[in-house]
Amino acid sequence: MLKMVVAGILLTGALAASSPDPSAQTFGSNQRCLHGSEEQAVDRARREQAVRVARQINRAENMASLRGPSQPRSYVPLDDPRIASNGIPAAPDGFKLRFYTDTESYAFSLKDARDRCGFAVFSDQDGRVYAGQPMSANAQVLPADIP
Repeated sequence: MLKMVVAGILLTGALAASSPDPSAQTFGSNQRCLHGSEEQAVDRARREQAVRVARQINRAENMASLRGPSQPRSYVPLDDPRIASNGIPAAPDGFKLRFYTDTESYAFSLKDARDRCGFAVFSDQDGRVYAGQPMSANAQVLPADIP
């Protein structure tokens, strides 16, 4: 069921992808995207922190889900003591964290509520971290480029 929810989110474009030049998009009173080619240092730092939070969530879920060699992984909510003890940092200022699990899988997003273009960082139990904006006509999914 979680996979269907994630697929639905991606299909609606809520998290899916970025246009080739997101800073070229403008909204309302000519406000530019915060995370495009003209990204300011403060917004770059917030974006990088969101990616670090995403990677820490993946590490914590991976460690918490380890079981015997013949047992399937079992993922847990972020408030579970096995996750909380891993010291996941808070979402950066302006980012909203959403986390979903059905114990067999998980998915989460960190959406920048300050960005009028809808920038988000997202991942799931496969451990790949993505960054993007809602889909446009020339959409493509790009992996986050922060080590």
